[in-house]
Amino acid sequence: MLTLEHNGYYTLTKNNIEKIVPSQPGIYLLAVQLSNGVHQTILTRSSDNLYLSLRRILEKDGVYTSIVIQECVDKYQCYFTY
Repeated sequence: MLTLEHNGYYTLTKNNIEKIVPSQPGIYLLAVQLSNGVHQTILTRSSDNLYLSLRRILEKDGVYTSIVIQECVDKYQCYFTY
């Protein structure tokens, strides 16, 4: 049985992706932080390469990410965990 190893939430920035995210398979969550401090998940996805997947979201790869997710990344401060 696989378990999710929660590594905390990180701000979705190029610098954080470069420093923190491994180039390995896994599951990641994209979230926004609500006014009460709770992280609300807006996307959960599995990936063959966590690093590339999060970079695609940040770079607004329209083939990989939906318009709704792109709008959230543009409008709100997003966070990720894996």
